[in-house]
Amino acid sequence: MYYPNEFKWIRGETPLSNIYELYIILGIYMFLFSSPRIFAYKNSKIVNLLSPIHNIILVLMSIIMFIPLTYYTIVDYLDSGILICESTEQNNKVTEGQLAFWIYIFYLSKFYELFDTMLLVLRGKTITWLHYLHHTSVILVFWLSLDSGWLHVPSHIGIFNSFVHIIMYTYFFLTDLGYRPIWKKYLTTLQISQFVYGLTYIPILLYYIRIEDFNIIHQCKGSWMAPIFTCIVNVGNLILFLNFYSSTFKNKTE
Repeated sequence: MYYPNEFKWIRGETPLSNIYELYIILGIYMFLFSSPRIFAYKNSKIVNLLSPIHNIILVLMSIIMFIPLTYYTIVDYLDSGILICESTEQNNKVTEGQLAFWIYIFYLSKFYELFDTMLLVLRGKTITWLHYLHHTSVILVFWLSLDSGWLHVPSHIGIFNSFVHIIMYTYFFLTDLGYRPIWKKYLTTLQISQFVYGLTYIPILLYYIRIEDFNIIHQCKGSWMAPIFTCIVNVGNLILFLNFYSSTFKNKTE
């Protein structure tokens, strides 16, 4: 059992910290739900029972994660005075502590969200690449961030994403109950804005650690792969969500 102040990420020891475990889980996930045979298991009765439970669980999980992620990110900023990255001079320790713990909890929650795909299959709906990319890439982003010790990448994303998911899964829960909220368009706009926000991180980070006269002004803890991979994922998600927005809402107004 982990306590927030005692948490320490150790690759191969912390549950789901082994990259090969991720490859196996995500490989099975992609293979299973990309098979045409899986769509023969459409069952609206099971969906009507499971979907509202699943969505309300994710609403509660998102609230539980949003509050401590926001709090400990602010605490970390007040302690270090750095909002962009963690200085190597200030802390050379491995990924540990309360902020790391809640980022890890957020990371684990993304595995539970894979059940979204099962519900779509049971509804008889086609699984799009937007869905696959969104669910698998975020797991890899958070694994890389935790493993490299670059906590400010996932903390910002986790706060924004948890907030979006509170609203998104509330929307899904209401539709399960038979309501049709009128704010679907605004929800999609909010989803797009989180990827735009994620893309602003890299230029701000580059300015913060800028090189002047061949000297790096600020050294940041962690691997460069974390923010770079995050940026690539955000570009992919942004393009797919913009395409979804255009095909869903603009075509209706024409």
